[in-house]
Amino acid sequence: MKHREHLIKAVKKEILGWVLGALLAFFVIEVLLFITESKIIAIPIGGILFALIYTSAAQKVKCLVCGYIYDEVPGWRIKYGTSRKRINYCPHCGESLDGEVN
Repeated sequence: MKHREHLIKAVKKEILGWVLGALLAFFVIEVLLFITESKIIAIPIGGILFALIYTSAAQKVKCLVCGYIYDEVPGWRIKYGTSRKRINYCPHCGESLDGEVN
């Protein structure tokens, strides 16, 4: 499996966690609004729930060789983009993302 494929899997898991967190928080807010009819209770609880799910799902996308965290790099630039904007090497160690990983 290529280095790029590992990074793409990590980015997909992170995005899925964000979407599921937002949907679950929205669902909880709607249920609380239906039960209590009070926005003062429902919105903060939903916000806290979203923050908890977001931080637990936000995994760090790292280089498998040097451990550099791709936090300043948008996930789509790992897979998509023109040849000028697509990332082909780790910015820290220079390892090719198209090389095989042991």
